Amino acid sequence: MRSNKGQSTALAAVILIALIIIGVVLWSSYPRPQPTPSAIGFKLDFPKSIIAGQTAIANVIVTNTGADATGVTAVVVSDAISATSTALDIKGGSSMSIRVSITGNDVPDGPYAVVVYLQYGDALGSNRTSSQGVSIYLLPALQLADVRYNWDIFHLTGKSTISSSDSTTLLFKVKSGSAAVIYSGMSLKTRLVTDVPGLAILNSSIPISPIGPKGQTGDIAIQIVSNHAPPGTYNIRLSLLSKDNQLIAEQNVQITVRD
Repeated sequence: MRSNKGQSTALAAVILIALIIIGVVLWSSYPRPQPTPSAIGFKLDFPKSIIAGQTAIANVIVTNTGADATGVTAVVVSDAISATSTALDIKGGSSMSIRVSITGNDVPDGPYAVVVYLQYGDALGSNRTSSQGVSIYLLPALQLADVRYNWDIFHLTGKSTISSSDSTTLLFKVKSGSAAVIYSGMSLKTRLVTDVPGLAILNSSIPISPIGPKGQTGDIAIQIVSNHAPPGTYNIRLSLLSKDNQLIAEQNVQITVRD
């Protein structure tokens, strides 16, 4: 009896071990769910131009049609700008905008290429997207300075008021904020904001001499003449343009014609 009982116990143990082995084999061969990757796409919303030394905001609109993504960051590569990006977690099936702060570099003005790609993490690890490109125009770090009417010795003031048959001179300078670049090829366009019969700007287009780092021009003169213009106060617009005819800065100045 004891021998039969011992044999039964041994057989049960063998069967149990066999079942465990079969279970382990079945478990190891059973297909496990695979991690699902993110599926990241994006569009670029960058300004068309930026002034050297100034900061602007660009946006990267990101769409995730896959699994959740973490730490999604825009990487910007360009000789024209430096950039810093916020990092966002973007859930699957959603869209978000990444805010990118861009600053114009102190390099020669002109058109430059900008390349952008995204870095992010998901269930498969660290990833990056393919690149996209845009173009940005880097404007020179120039500004209009010391805009004023020439001195009227009779009234001890700038001559911003003239008679209907008189003239005056508007003076200005151009100042550079660059520490490294010599700017050239600029011009100043001057016009009346509204046409005024008899009121004319004699030198409405003026070339600007090259300006070195942190330099400025001397006084540049604009002649304004009234030939029986009607009385009133009128706006004159000064537009500073780059070598490629890109607008750098504008300023309005008033002129008054009296009887």
